[in-house]
Formats: sequence, structure tokens, C-alpha cells
Amino acid sequence: QIFGKVVPYDQVWRTGAGSATVLSFSEDLYFNNLKVPKGKYNLYTIPSISGWKLIFNTEPNAWGSAHKPEYDQYEVVMQTGSQSNIVDQFTISIIEKDSAGILRMSWDNTWASIQFRITK
Repeated sequence: QIFGKVVPYDQVWRTGAGSATVLSFSEDLYFNNLKVPKGKYNLYTIPSISGWKLIFNTEPNAWGSAHKPEYDQYEVVMQTGSQSNIVDQFTISIIEKDSAGILRMSWDNTWASIQFRITK
């Protein structure tokens, strides 16, 4: 079991290994109706039994395990669920859906995702 054991619940997780995982986009995006301006962001998450939070952080050259909350800019809630197929390696995917997309994270028997779009 990864989440709740290897990755503790209710604590900031670096969302990967080594250097911070970075997401960069050239247009403003909306995540759950929250506008996140175009730019480059380190991704952190807070996994919990009831759901996950996704944190957009702007610390330059961040090392993943040294989260500095003073650089946190935006936080959104992700949908989560269980999957029957076990994912051996942590994976982040971007899935095209209609005129929007889905940012999806999978590991072990758990997935977390959030839909995003360019315009309101």
C-alpha cells in the first residue's frame, strides 16, 4: 500500500521523486473554476482518505522534499478513486477531453485527477 503508508495521508507530498515535479503552460488555465495564470509551477499534493489537494508552488529550483509553503500560490481539490489495475510506477498523465483536459496521477490502486480548461 502506497498511500497512507509510503506516502502519509494529510501531509504535503512532493508528488514524485527527486526534484520537484514541474508543470508549465503558456495560457492561463482554469482548475475547478480557479484561474491559474500561465507560468511554471512546482506540483505538490496533500493526499488524504477523503480526497487530495493540488498545490501550485513557484519556488525557483525547488527540491521536491523541501516544500516551502511561502511559495504556494494556488490550491485546488482533486477527485480521487480506486482502480482495479495496479500501477507500479507513479505516473502523471494529461488526457484530452473535449475542449479541455484532465491532469491525472496514478500509483498503486489509487488515482487522483482534476479537469482543466483554457477559457471560462
